[in-house]
Amino acid sequence: MKGHLLILIALTALLTGCGEKFDASTDNLIRASYNGILKSLGGEEKEEFVRQYQLYTAPYELPIDPNDPGIDIAQNDIESLHGLSYGQVIDRVAKHEEFLETLQRDKDIQTLTELHKVFLDSRANIKQSMKELPVTLAPLGGDYMGVVAVKVELDNNASFAIEQFVLNVSITQRSTGEELFSDTKTADLSTDPLQPGYTYATSFGDQQIQEAFLNKNLSVQGYIYDVTTSDGRRVLSIMQDADYIQYASLQKTYPEEFMEIKEELGEPVI
Repeated sequence: MKGHLLILIALTALLTGCGEKFDASTDNLIRASYNGILKSLGGEEKEEFVRQYQLYTAPYELPIDPNDPGIDIAQNDIESLHGLSYGQVIDRVAKHEEFLETLQRDKDIQTLTELHKVFLDSRANIKQSMKELPVTLAPLGGDYMGVVAVKVELDNNASFAIEQFVLNVSITQRSTGEELFSDTKTADLSTDPLQPGYTYATSFGDQQIQEAFLNKNLSVQGYIYDVTTSDGRRVLSIMQDADYIQYASLQKTYPEEFMEIKEELGEPVI
């Protein structure tokens, strides 16, 4: 009976790798140790170890130091696994994956915080633009053809001359406020900047907007942003599309953290 028990213990140790050490002395011994661990695992555990081992030996970014800006790359030395039992190696690479997940989460939260600041600034800039640089959109009609174009007027009530701006035009459902259409158009006034106190007028053709003017259930709005002044400054900037997509994605990933960010930084003005 005792002999059978010893055989069982020896067989279990052989199958699980108990007592075996990871040898990082040479590339061949590293490969042999790695394969030895794989043989002791199966199914999902094996796949999980392969992934975690690759992460352990791959370069990764450290958190950004505000006192030393720039990307700082770190990488684990494979010799750090030398002498560990197979079980300790499995535990070490698993903990490193958890460490990387924590780093990524902290980075995501920092990014979400910065993007919320940009979003708040964007909404404030839109509100300021509507106040200082109001845009009027109206149908431009012909005698027999109905609406043939869209007339745009921009009043410069700001204190600076405008050399370039981007006009956003959107169509919304009056009853629900749902946005049905949005487009942008860029105006270049570099040869004749719009001075404070003056009005800029232009027109453009857009069938969808023209039809919206004929539909009493739809509302057409416009505002300008990303304004370039005559002295080269860029004012009233708003969040770029790529940033907004990332902002929305991170909100869904970290809903509780986003609530805390809003409590700290505030909600948008509009």
